[in-house]
Amino acid sequence: MSQALGDFETKCKPAADRGPCSGRIPLWAFNVTKGRCQRFYYGGCDGNENKHYTRSQCESTCVISDVLTNPACLLPPDRGMCSGYLYRFFYDATFRTCQGFVYGGCGGNSNNFASLDQCYEACSPRQRLLPHT
Repeated sequence: MSQALGDFETKCKPAADRGPCSGRIPLWAFNVTKGRCQRFYYGGCDGNENKHYTRSQCESTCVISDVLTNPACLLPPDRGMCSGYLYRFFYDATFRTCQGFVYGGCGGNSNNFASLDQCYEACSPRQRLLPHT
């Protein structure tokens, strides 16, 4: 098991547990069902590792983020310098979709795919646990 996944399993996956003590310490815990961090009151002893001092700390440890793995997918569509007419696809990172464009046949950049499937395969954001590994 990777360190990141192990951290998620212990620091994010268990339900918030205030523990047996009677303190009332405001902390944050990740709610797996809702996919977000929520405030809870920790009793001050025991409990589990799903307790974070700030919302920011909880989110940086537990919230899933989208990651583009291919930097070419951030480039704008580029027709190139030739005058051909090839229907191709580019990834639009703003709208997270692949769209068609006309490629001239030479030049351009690497955000240029022969099929819609190739575009999505290369550029769809991947889910990543624990942004700070």
